[in-house]
Amino acid sequence: MECETIYNNLLVQNNDLSYPMGTCNECSVTCGRNDIRRRTRTLLSDHRAVDQHRCQSLPLEKTQPCHLNPCRPTDCVTSQWSTWSPCTGCGQDIIQTRTRIPVRRIRNGGKRCGPLKETRCCQTAISC
Repeated sequence: MECETIYNNLLVQNNDLSYPMGTCNECSVTCGRNDIRRRTRTLLSDHRAVDQHRCQSLPLEKTQPCHLNPCRPTDCVTSQWSTWSPCTGCGQDIIQTRTRIPVRRIRNGGKRCGPLKETRCCQTAISC
């Protein structure tokens, strides 16, 4: 629903002054709720001071909630696994690890990231 179809473009003129209602701004989000559109009224004159009482009866702003579709879930996306680290430790506790990082986090109930770190035992024996 466009703002212009909801609010008529009211223009009030009074002794060299005009009070046009501006165009409606866009919603700042593309889905979900909790956003509003605004139209503001601007006083246009020939740069003279204007009595405040001339502006009091006119709304300076009109608002409209943005009714958008619910946001779709966004699943986590991770980078590729790093290369395996060198084997560390000694005796039977010799391990190597690799990691990855989230490159897109979950939103709106999407699937969580899998493990971000893997560890495995090394086949090489290192004496302590």
